Amino acid sequence: MLLALESNEAGYYVSGIYHGEPFAPTRYRLVRGGWDHEHCYLCWAKVFPGEEWWVAHPANCEDEIGLCLDCYARLFG
Repeated sequence: MLLALESNEAGYYVSGIYHGEPFAPTRYRLVRGGWDHEHCYLCWAKVFPGEEWWVAHPANCEDEIGLCLDCYARLFG
């Protein structure tokens, strides 16, 4: 994962999945094996590697939006 070297305005250190893309080492550091799960966008349930979930990349959103299978079923039947 990539981890910010400085906290944001709320005091949190931003992190995200690293896919091998270039990054600014003056702003982030690479933590190998540091990303172990995602969260459902609606219920915040943990989704671990290898588990199924629904993911979309909306055009007006820079991040992906993922739903656990329970939330997906509730929304889309």
